[in-house]
Amino acid sequence: MKTTEGKRTKESGLKKAVTRLLRPGPATRPLAAAPPEKGSGALGPDATRLATDGRGRLEAAAADVDPLPGSGAARPGGAGDTKGAEKPRIERDPKDSNSTTTSPPRDGASPAVDAAYKKLPAQRRKAYDRVLEQVKGNPRARAALEELLVAGKLDDKALRGKKDLLALLDGMTSQKLASGIDRTKLIEQVAIELADPATINQKSKNSCGAATVQILLAKNNPAEYARLVSELASPEGKTQLANGAKVGREADWDASDGGRSIPSRLLQPTFMEYANGSADYDNTTDTSKQGSKTYKGLYNREETRLAEGVLGKDFIQYDTRLNGGKSKPADVLKAVESATKKGKTVPALVKYPDLGGHYVMVTGVRDGRVYYTNPWGREESMTADAFEAILWGANVPR
Repeated sequence: MKTTEGKRTKESGLKKAVTRLLRPGPATRPLAAAPPEKGSGALGPDATRLATDGRGRLEAAAADVDPLPGSGAARPGGAGDTKGAEKPRIERDPKDSNSTTTSPPRDGASPAVDAAYKKLPAQRRKAYDRVLEQVKGNPRARAALEELLVAGKLDDKALRGKKDLLALLDGMTSQKLASGIDRTKLIEQVAIELADPATINQKSKNSCGAATVQILLAKNNPAEYARLVSELASPEGKTQLANGAKVGREADWDASDGGRSIPSRLLQPTFMEYANGSADYDNTTDTSKQGSKTYKGLYNREETRLAEGVLGKDFIQYDTRLNGGKSKPADVLKAVESATKKGKTVPALVKYPDLGGHYVMVTGVRDGRVYYTNPWGREESMTADAFEAILWGANVPR
């Protein structure tokens, strides 16, 4: 259900038709013929239909002069064929935040935790103790909370309201929650995802664009992440993004999704709804509909709108010639590299090998490789040449 919005961010849709490099062969191949990658969402509710009408959808996109969307779900066709292309190298594959697997503290030596705790004023110690009481039964969540304490991230302030992360986590220990939300799991998962944003996962939904911005927010503004989750988890389920836009929890936020964490189930559908503008997102079918047009995932202009709304800052949208744009992939990669050298992280749209349009968050370019967080809950890398060859677009923060 579409909610009322505040100030809308600028959209910079490109007015050039999509380059049509579709191959007729795979257009009718059922997805079940080839197992999807972990977390790709390839076998979602409409997987078979998606496989059979993929060519028609892409041709319709060309007629509407929209670049191709990224969804993270396997589909045939697209701007170029990546079959046989270099496979990404998995750098790290942490367990999702809702995994029952526990782990000892990472780089969380007890003396460092004790020292950071002793530096807290008395009132903040009490707040920390209340949060700790909620997560102490989960060693992994406790380690995450300790890591946030030692790293000084509990002092991070939200973009709206200006509460810091510790105050927001403490608020979750007593706030009223919507039906179906487990308080302890909510706090545990928020702590784990903020300590390690690579644990955020789109699971079986075509929400890689939303998940990538979720990762971006967790990494750059942990308190704002906690604020949005807290307000969406309330009985009212209403909040405002950093740019003032009013958004709300989707009515079907808890639809089957392959096992996303509670924060992801709250944020990703809300982000999809905001990003698609006047279209209407249905979390159950995982589709956006505008008039007679139905599609999965997000176009790059929608990803720009989402990043700007959630982070409250401007992004430069690039669409390469592989995706109906004017930018050269090499130039876009240089812009991405320049941004990462300044400590920024960059959402990028790629033609993921053996998959299709997919958003990832680039964290660095060094030694001839591009390093990025894949919203399948893992960190990967590719050679710079291989990444450039599949680069459809990027949203570089100004």
